Amino acid sequence: MKALNTLTRLHKQRLDEARSHLVALEERRAALLAARERLDETLAAERKAAAASIEAGRTFAAYARRVAAERAGIDDDLAALVVEIERAAAAVAAAFQDLKKYEITLERRIARARAAEARVDQARLDEVGITRFRRREG
Repeated sequence: MKALNTLTRLHKQRLDEARSHLVALEERRAALLAARERLDETLAAERKAAAASIEAGRTFAAYARRVAAERAGIDDDLAALVVEIERAAAAVAAAFQDLKKYEITLERRIARARAAEARVDQARLDEVGITRFRRREG
Protein backbone atom coordinates (compact mmCIF):
# COMPACT_ATOMS: atom_id res chain seq x y z
CA MET A 1 0.00 0.00 0.00
CA LYS A 2 3.02 2.24 0.49
CA ALA A 3 3.70 2.25 -3.25
CA LEU A 4 0.08 3.17 -3.94
CA ASN A 5 0.33 6.10 -1.50
CA THR A 6 3.42 7.28 -3.35
CA LEU A 7 1.69 6.98 -6.72
CA THR A 8 -1.30 8.90 -5.41
CA ARG A 9 0.93 11.72 -4.13
CA LEU A 10 2.80 11.79 -7.45
CA HIS A 11 -0.44 12.09 -9.42
CA LYS A 12 -1.71 14.81 -7.07
CA GLN A 13 1.46 16.74 -7.77
CA ARG A 14 1.01 16.24 -11.53
CA LEU A 15 -2.58 17.45 -11.29
CA ASP A 16 -1.50 20.52 -9.32
CA GLU A 17 1.16 21.30 -11.92
CA ALA A 18 -1.33 20.90 -14.77
CA ARG A 19 -3.81 23.17 -12.98
CA SER A 20 -1.12 25.77 -12.33
CA HIS A 21 -0.17 25.75 -16.00
CA LEU A 22 -3.82 26.16 -17.00
CA VAL A 23 -4.27 29.06 -14.57
CA ALA A 24 -1.17 30.76 -15.96
CA LEU A 25 -2.54 30.41 -19.49
CA GLU A 26 -5.91 31.79 -18.43
CA GLU A 27 -4.20 34.76 -16.78
CA ARG A 28 -2.23 35.41 -19.95
CA ARG A 29 -5.46 35.24 -21.95
CA ALA A 30 -7.09 37.76 -19.61
CA ALA A 31 -4.08 40.06 -19.97
CA LEU A 32 -4.28 39.88 -23.78
CA LEU A 33 -8.01 40.61 -23.71
CA ALA A 34 -7.40 43.58 -21.42
CA ALA A 35 -4.64 44.85 -23.73
CA ARG A 36 -6.95 44.54 -26.72
CA GLU A 37 -9.68 46.43 -24.87
CA ARG A 38 -7.27 49.22 -23.89
CA LEU A 39 -6.12 49.42 -27.50
CA ASP A 40 -9.72 49.77 -28.69
CA GLU A 41 -10.41 52.46 -26.09
CA THR A 42 -7.30 54.37 -27.12
CA LEU A 43 -8.29 54.13 -30.77
CA ALA A 44 -11.76 55.47 -29.97
CA ALA A 45 -10.25 58.39 -28.04
CA GLU A 46 -7.84 59.16 -30.87
CA ARG A 47 -10.69 59.00 -33.38
CA LYS A 48 -12.57 61.66 -31.39
CA ALA A 49 -9.43 63.79 -31.20
CA ALA A 50 -8.85 63.41 -34.95
CA ALA A 51 -12.41 64.50 -35.66
CA ALA A 52 -11.92 67.62 -33.55
CA SER A 53 -8.58 68.70 -35.03
CA ILE A 54 -7.37 68.87 -38.64
CA GLU A 55 -3.74 68.25 -37.62
CA ALA A 56 -4.67 65.14 -35.65
CA GLY A 57 -6.85 63.98 -38.55
CA ARG A 58 -3.82 63.89 -40.87
CA THR A 59 -1.91 61.43 -38.70
CA PHE A 60 -4.89 59.39 -37.60
CA ALA A 61 -4.87 57.07 -40.63
CA ALA A 62 -1.29 55.96 -39.94
CA TYR A 63 -2.10 55.57 -36.26
CA ALA A 64 -5.20 53.53 -37.08
CA ARG A 65 -3.15 51.19 -39.32
CA ARG A 66 -0.59 50.68 -36.53
CA VAL A 67 -3.35 49.95 -34.02
CA ALA A 68 -5.00 47.54 -36.46
CA ALA A 69 -1.70 45.70 -36.89
CA GLU A 70 -1.22 45.57 -33.11
CA ARG A 71 -4.77 44.29 -32.64
CA ALA A 72 -4.22 41.62 -35.31
CA GLY A 73 -1.10 40.51 -33.44
CA ILE A 74 -3.04 40.28 -30.21
CA ASP A 75 -5.81 38.33 -31.96
CA ASP A 76 -3.23 35.90 -33.38
CA ASP A 77 -1.73 35.45 -29.92
CA LEU A 78 -5.21 34.85 -28.49
CA ALA A 79 -6.03 32.24 -31.14
CA ALA A 80 -2.81 30.36 -30.40
CA LEU A 81 -3.44 30.69 -26.68
CA VAL A 82 -6.96 29.27 -26.97
CA VAL A 83 -5.52 26.13 -28.57
CA GLU A 84 -2.92 25.87 -25.82
CA ILE A 85 -5.62 26.37 -23.16
CA GLU A 86 -7.69 23.56 -24.66
CA ARG A 87 -4.66 21.25 -24.54
CA ALA A 88 -3.93 22.26 -20.95
CA ALA A 89 -7.56 21.67 -19.95
CA ALA A 90 -7.40 18.21 -21.54
CA ALA A 91 -4.18 17.54 -19.60
CA VAL A 92 -5.89 18.59 -16.35
CA ALA A 93 -8.82 16.28 -17.08
CA ALA A 94 -6.50 13.37 -17.84
CA ALA A 95 -4.43 14.01 -14.70
CA PHE A 96 -7.62 14.19 -12.64
CA GLN A 97 -8.84 10.87 -14.04
CA ASP A 98 -5.50 9.23 -13.29
CA LEU A 99 -5.52 10.57 -9.76
CA LYS A 100 -9.08 9.36 -9.19
CA LYS A 101 -8.11 5.84 -10.31
CA TYR A 102 -5.34 5.71 -7.73
CA GLU A 103 -7.47 7.27 -5.00
CA ILE A 104 -10.29 4.79 -5.59
CA THR A 105 -7.87 1.87 -5.61
CA LEU A 106 -6.29 3.11 -2.39
CA GLU A 107 -9.71 3.55 -0.74
CA ARG A 108 -10.70 0.01 -1.75
CA ARG A 109 -7.47 -1.47 -0.39
CA ILE A 110 -7.94 0.40 2.88
CA ALA A 111 -11.54 -0.84 3.09
CA ARG A 112 -10.42 -4.43 2.43
CA ALA A 113 -7.70 -4.14 5.08
CA ARG A 114 -10.21 -2.78 7.60
CA ALA A 115 -12.67 -5.56 6.75
CA ALA A 116 -9.95 -8.18 7.20
CA GLU A 117 -8.97 -6.61 10.52
CA ALA A 118 -12.62 -6.56 11.59
CA ARG A 119 -12.93 -10.28 10.72
CA VAL A 120 -9.84 -11.09 12.80
CA ASP A 121 -11.20 -9.05 15.71
CA GLN A 122 -14.58 -10.75 15.42
CA ALA A 123 -12.93 -14.16 15.34
CA ARG A 124 -11.02 -13.28 18.55
CA LEU A 125 -14.23 -12.11 20.21
CA ASP A 126 -15.99 -15.28 19.10
CA GLU A 127 -13.18 -17.38 20.56
CA VAL A 128 -13.40 -15.49 23.86
CA GLY A 129 -17.17 -16.03 23.89
CA ILE A 130 -16.85 -19.74 23.16
CA THR A 131 -14.18 -20.11 25.87
CA ARG A 132 -16.41 -18.40 28.45
CA PHE A 133 -19.36 -20.54 27.43
CA ARG A 134 -17.32 -23.74 27.85
CA ARG A 135 -16.08 -22.66 31.27
CA ARG A 136 -19.64 -22.02 32.48
CA GLU A 137 -20.86 -25.34 31.10
CA GLY A 138 -17.97 -27.43 32.30
